[in-house]
Amino acid sequence: MSIKERYEKSSRLTTVLISVAVLFAVLVIEIGILNHFQVDPYNPYQKIETAQVFNGDDDNATPVVKLDDDVKARITMCIKGADGVNVYAAGKWSPVDHPGLSLPGQSGVTTRPAGCSSKIVEFPLPENVKKATKRYMDAGEESVKWRLSVVEEPTDRDGAVTVQWQYEDFLVVK
Repeated sequence: MSIKERYEKSSRLTTVLISVAVLFAVLVIEIGILNHFQVDPYNPYQKIETAQVFNGDDDNATPVVKLDDDVKARITMCIKGADGVNVYAAGKWSPVDHPGLSLPGQSGVTTRPAGCSSKIVEFPLPENVKKATKRYMDAGEESVKWRLSVVEEPTDRDGAVTVQWQYEDFLVVK
């Protein structure tokens, strides 16, 4: 066998081996991705719905909260397993029409019960959100649309994932 024939044979063999290795890698990655979404033992949350804000009268309109009123919302969560989960939760307020501004909200530790639960929460607008809203209104805006996002990190499960969820956007008016 000549050198040229050996080179061509080894070149074809190398191409086949590389192709098989790439195909195997893609298959392993795809299986890993599919399994991650089907079963994630580190994610205690089965379902979190956007918290429905129900200030205001019209179900189809963006909810409206007066500057000095409390926000009222319904939160629905489903926690997997027989036990609840303790979480550290931190809120972040962002005006929808003014990207780039992000204000810290309340934070603390709470327990999410096992199974599915809905609860109604009621809380005042933080002072920093009120001040920012007043600045926008002093500049001529009649209302400011806010988004409250919450990040929760389980504190009693090693390797558990951090989850973010949010309240329905709502308008703040005087």
